[in-house]
Amino acid sequence: MTKHPDLEFVFKYNPEKKSHLLNAYDAATALYGISRSISIITHYAINGTIIKQAPAIRNAEVFVQPPNAGSFEFIVPIVQLAPDPSTKLGTIIYGVGASYIYDLTKLIFARLSGKSEKSSSETIQNLQRTKSNEIDAVSDSIEEDIVRIQRPIINNVCNINIYGGGDNIINLDIGTYEYSRTKIISSTVEQFFGHVTSFNSSSGKGRFWVENENRTIGFSVHKEREALSKHEKGYLSSSLDAWVRSLQGELILVGFPLRSKQGLLKHIFVTQINKIG
Repeated sequence: MTKHPDLEFVFKYNPEKKSHLLNAYDAATALYGISRSISIITHYAINGTIIKQAPAIRNAEVFVQPPNAGSFEFIVPIVQLAPDPSTKLGTIIYGVGASYIYDLTKLIFARLSGKSEKSSSETIQNLQRTKSNEIDAVSDSIEEDIVRIQRPIINNVCNINIYGGGDNIINLDIGTYEYSRTKIISSTVEQFFGHVTSFNSSSGKGRFWVENENRTIGFSVHKEREALSKHEKGYLSSSLDAWVRSLQGELILVGFPLRSKQGLLKHIFVTQINKIG
């Protein structure tokens, strides 16, 4: 790295024992997950397109620095390669782009770890309303990387603190690890109140803001029922349209929940859609 980084993430691993050592395989797996997830998120934030592999990143480069003595931290600096002030990338120099990437990372990591997706950033709130399908695609692309990042928890790491620009992005522990990797389907249907935040009418898949969860949950049609009817697709589309325009668009989804080992909701397999009012 030949210049000062424009952004910097820190992944701090806290061992249960004061050995300051990580299992080599766990560390390598975690670093791969860090590199891939940060590269994919950064590329999307800068270029507006979604990649599947870290080497495909354009207009930025992701590095890793050796940890400081007495700690085990992956320090991940990001250097821009095309500092044009008229582009999103160019604004990184002036701090706006850096905050955007940190906030976007926080949103996606929270979603994939079962934590609240409420963001105080107006830019991120607007992105959630206008480009929710793209956020879904980025999240899907790095879902397995969130599991990889937490791999050291299997052995002697009790928690992981992630920082961006000095501010906390998220804290991970055994609960978030189990959420990321465990899937348990309920044998009984439940009702979920909220509104649609993304929906693909062709596949019948989307995301649903569940009020009592304070976050979005993926949904799809249950395999044992017929495809969504024209009226049901209309309910979902109307709810999404109302949410984009900051209006009321609540629905009740009825279906089988997919949960983590700790009982946190991960997905809804829909059997019925009820319109309110």
